[in-house]
Amino acid sequence: MYICLCNPFTDKDVHSFLKDCNGKASVSEVYKCCSGGENPNCCACIQNLKDIVRTHNTNVTVQAMSATFSEAPAEPETEKA
Repeated sequence: MYICLCNPFTDKDVHSFLKDCNGKASVSEVYKCCSGGENPNCCACIQNLKDIVRTHNTNVTVQAMSATFSEAPAEPETEKA
């Protein structure tokens, strides 16, 4: 699906960029990369792009938190009285 028609790029382009980036991304860096360095014209695509980037960044945060918790030492068991 095309995300931007003014500077044509698709959701596949966006997902490919996000897959290759390390960690979180900003909407502006994704747009610049996928549009070949162009600036948005009509901005009709920005909300779709924000939604995709927000989902990506949330997933990155959840993965980082999961990794942190899985590496944390287990709490020692307390004696029952």
